[in-house]
Formats: sequence, structure tokens, C-alpha cells
Amino acid sequence: MSWLKLIMQVKSQQNKKACLRRQGQMIIEATVSVSIMIVGLLGIFVLVSRSLNMYHTAAQGYVAANLAAEGIEVTKNILDTNLLLKRGVAWNKDFGDGEYAVQYRSKTLTDSGSSPNQRLLYDSATGLYSYDKGSDTVYKRTVTIKNISQNEIQVNSIVTYTINTGATLNVNVEDHFYNWK
Repeated sequence: MSWLKLIMQVKSQQNKKACLRRQGQMIIEATVSVSIMIVGLLGIFVLVSRSLNMYHTAAQGYVAANLAAEGIEVTKNILDTNLLLKRGVAWNKDFGDGEYAVQYRSKTLTDSGSSPNQRLLYDSATGLYSYDKGSDTVYKRTVTIKNISQNEIQVNSIVTYTINTGATLNVNVEDHFYNWK
């Protein structure tokens, strides 16, 4: 009987060691699986963060493109007013070569009351950009006029802005206007 007890004790000790090995192995497996999950989640968080940053940059570019187009439209409206409504006034009156600041309600190139290097302000109540009121933005708009000939004017509306990374970008919209009368 003593041999049987001895064999049972040895078996019991072997089972305990095997159980401890399995527990150690389970701890290692759990650590590895948690590490893999953490790396995967970090990858997802980095992807979401970059995606949001790219969205913000694209939104800024969209606003800049529309502000540049607005500069061309304001200039065109001033020219059309000279041409259609003001009898006896040259179609290109006050359109000397140079840089100007315009806003959505400008009647002439010289009445904006600001320098071309001044930042546009955003009025959240009206949703409009101007130089008069609102919160400061990253956008600067310059309208450059170049008289190509007596019957042609080149207009460039350039909006410069800074993105989150600190890079300065610009949108340049160019149009040519002709004296068609």
C-alpha cells in the first residue's frame, strides 16, 4: 500500500505542476491577446484622429475656394455696375493695377476700408465673412487687378490660409473681363 500512496502523491504533485504550467501558459496567452487588441485599438484611434484632421483641412479648403470665387463675383458686379448703370463712366473706372480688399457688399474696389493683408472676420449670426464684425479667421483675401489692354482686365482673387499643421495654403481664382460694348 505504501507504494500506491507514493504513486498517488507523485501523480498529485505532477498534476499540480501541470496545472501551474497551464495557468502560466494562460497568463501569457491573455497578455499576448490583450497586447494585440491594444495595438489594434491604437491603430483605429490614430486612423480616426487623422481622418478628423483631414476633414478639417478639406473644410478649410472649401471655404477658401468659395471666398476666392466671391472675390471674383464682387469684382464682376462692380464692373457690371460701371458698364450698365453709370452712364458716361468708363467700364473700368477705378480698376487700376494693384491689390485690393473686397467684401460681399463692396460697391467699388476702394471702399472696403481694409488692407489686402487683413484677415477676414466671420459673423456667426449672419454666416458672412467681412472686415467689419465677427470673430477672427485664418483667411486673407487679396484681389489683384492687372489691366492687360484697354479692353481686357485680369482679376486674381487669392485667399491665403493656415491649416492645423502650420502650413500656409492659398487658392487663386483667375478671370478675365472684357469691354464688350
